[in-house]
Amino acid sequence: MPPSSLLITVGSTLFPALTDPLLSPSFLSSLSGLGVGRIVVQYGGAELPAEFLHALQPQSRSPSPSPDEEQWRGVDAQGKGKGKIGDVQVEVMRYTDDFEGLVGSVEAVISHAGSGSILTTLRSRPPKPLMIVPNTGLMDNHQVELAEALGRDGFCAVAAVSELQEQIPLFLQKTDALKTFPERDTHAFSNVVDEVMGFV
Repeated sequence: MPPSSLLITVGSTLFPALTDPLLSPSFLSSLSGLGVGRIVVQYGGAELPAEFLHALQPQSRSPSPSPDEEQWRGVDAQGKGKGKIGDVQVEVMRYTDDFEGLVGSVEAVISHAGSGSILTTLRSRPPKPLMIVPNTGLMDNHQVELAEALGRDGFCAVAAVSELQEQIPLFLQKTDALKTFPERDTHAFSNVVDEVMGFV
């Protein structure tokens, strides 16, 4: 069964080439058709697309909103907020202090190729299906190499920015085909030391 909630994350980088197309009302509508009812977007230092902000339906912060709150478009001065586009609940934030908790709150993740974001997602329990989108605009290609290696091993899906519109629906429909990343071996270092010292 396809995931009903999705996190899109760019870490601390600017990557509007990833977030902007996925925040378009037409794309969010297509996600709704695939059963996604909630999307969380951690978008870093970029600006949110005007089309997205215009389409975001206001949601009150209290049961009896004041006239000022009724005009709230869902995003505050710090770049954090919630709203609805069509049938999809949308939550946006520039950054988070609790990335593990954020990953734990969704059923699948689409991430830039930063190693911290990738490993946190792959090590989450229960496992979260992951699609990695390398930012090829960065100076070196280590992100591409990491993403391709993990993709070859079957731990994640990998897509180029230019393929997102086609690849995300396929990813969401085939998340059960991905392998579970092995649990962290907390004894690995001590095992190596024991072996080197001749204790094993």
